[in-house]
Amino acid sequence: MAALASFDGPALLAQIEAMAVYSPDYAQVLDDVAAALHAVQVKQLVPEAARAVDGVDTGALATQVPAELVQLWYQMAITGSRDLALAPTPRVGFEMALLRMLAFKPMPAGDAPRPGPRGGERVADAPRATASSSDQARSVSVPVVNAPAPRKAPPSPFAEAAAMGGSAARAFDPVPAPIASNEDWLGALQRHAVSGPAGQLAAHARFVSGEADGLTLALSPEGETMRTDISVRRLAEALAPLFGRAPVLRFVDAPRGASAGAGTAGTSADAASETLFDRQQRVKSERQQAAEARFHSDPVVQHLVAQGAKVVDGSIRPIEE
Repeated sequence: MAALASFDGPALLAQIEAMAVYSPDYAQVLDDVAAALHAVQVKQLVPEAARAVDGVDTGALATQVPAELVQLWYQMAITGSRDLALAPTPRVGFEMALLRMLAFKPMPAGDAPRPGPRGGERVADAPRATASSSDQARSVSVPVVNAPAPRKAPPSPFAEAAAMGGSAARAFDPVPAPIASNEDWLGALQRHAVSGPAGQLAAHARFVSGEADGLTLALSPEGETMRTDISVRRLAEALAPLFGRAPVLRFVDAPRGASAGAGTAGTSADAASETLFDRQQRVKSERQQAAEARFHSDPVVQHLVAQGAKVVDGSIRPIEE
């Protein structure tokens, strides 16, 4: 906050670099910045109700940053936290939010631009010509222009639909749900790469039904601990590009034993009911089995085993790892 208040760009980026070592939750950091700015604004406008914030000198910031700029920074912190899911990476979105604050530096009063000349005014002074009395008495004819007749507004499509008994309204198909199957759900999670607790919450949920405004998901017992208000909100924000806005997420408990499970080949019914975590475990198990099969079928390995060599359990790993 001190680097931001002093408009010290290098110091601000250096602090972000030092903070990135700890892999912070950048959305939470922006929420903390907004909370600090709220405390600064209270200190400025209602000093008797001021509250202390750990690690933030609200008194110094209240005298250093104009009240209007504190309001603007607060709004940028809130919108920056909301837009993190749309950024290439959370850190890039976090840096852009703070750089946006840095870009709005207050202009000194003496440097404010002066208003330009209004229409019809002349910038350069010119000698005024003295009008003669005959010129002043001369009348000026003003041409009369007939205004065009007002155009009729086009008929409303809603009125036409009502006149047709609603047949026009029935011609429109309902908006399809962006996610209509479990495969759509798993594909959306892999494309949008939701991370953190929200990603863990999504990985233990499977698709139940989809609507135009949201989803109904079955949550496994392993993911119940990740179901918090902030995790649900982060997951909805990550899915916002698919729905045009943050969707409504509804959760139901998954039946015991409904998970596809890891280590099996997986049927079409299993794939329709597996979570992203189940799929990752199943794919990992399949790759492990394939790697072991390729290793044991190698002629050199077979020759060494025939000579008495033994394969250490757990020593075979897929090449992808």
